[in-house]
Amino acid sequence: MVQLVPIVLMVLLSGCSTCPANPASAMICDGLSPFDALSDDAVVPVVFGSQGGFHLLLAARAHDIAPGSSNLNRGFARDDLPTVTWDVNSPDERLTADEPRRVVAERSDDGWILGPHTVVLHYFEDPPAEFDPDARQAELEALPITVSVQVEDACGNVANDEIELSIDFED
Repeated sequence: MVQLVPIVLMVLLSGCSTCPANPASAMICDGLSPFDALSDDAVVPVVFGSQGGFHLLLAARAHDIAPGSSNLNRGFARDDLPTVTWDVNSPDERLTADEPRRVVAERSDDGWILGPHTVVLHYFEDPPAEFDPDARQAELEALPITVSVQVEDACGNVANDEIELSIDFED
């Protein structure tokens, strides 16, 4: 019995997660079911929030990452959750102030799904004192918008994806 204690302790302390040998990869997906991959030139609707803001509903699909804990509280305690960072830019300025977020990765038939996420969108990086919201929405709809995502797992594996799309401020 005494001989089993060190073996049991080693198994318990080693954790269950292993770091993948292959390079990690990610793709930007629609935040609506079934998380279809978005391609360049996709048109993504802008979702208006209940507090007056607006955002894009996006998800990331990743391959060859260490998914970490399947429970958010356990993942924070173990510090093994993947981190997802979104960035949205017009040709001239950054349109999001999104912060990195720790998330639970959910297994899918094709990799790990991280999301959906509500990615906050701003009219301007530095808003002018006065502007016409309707005119700015029309201007943003006419611009190519670059969306990028970075996924980093607890092993330090990093995967990135970037697409150019259009946004639609639906009425």
